[in-house]
Amino acid sequence: MATDDAKEWLTAIKGVGPKTASVVLNFHFGKPTMAVDTHVERVSKRFGLVPESASNQAAHDALDDLVPDELIYPLHVLLIRHGRERCSARGADCDNPVCAAYCDCEYCS
Repeated sequence: MATDDAKEWLTAIKGVGPKTASVVLNFHFGKPTMAVDTHVERVSKRFGLVPESASNQAAHDALDDLVPDELIYPLHVLLIRHGRERCSARGADCDNPVCAAYCDCEYCS
């Protein structure tokens, strides 16, 4: 089954949204689809990968289109880690010049 068809099938189940469908497809079936949780969405917006005004679904779609299939899983893991450890919702630890060079958030500007 194609990834988009599988996503559509899963999200038709009550209580299953795009994130859960993407987690199941990526982690359990190895399908190339980005699971966008709060950390992935926040960091992606701060780095300008998706527009700040993008909905969660728009962030899913944009990242699926933007990120090469072979990088979806490792980038997902890295974005979550970065969001938890350095780029939280309450503030960011932007002393890293690489982050500051690419991040548009109020903490790095």
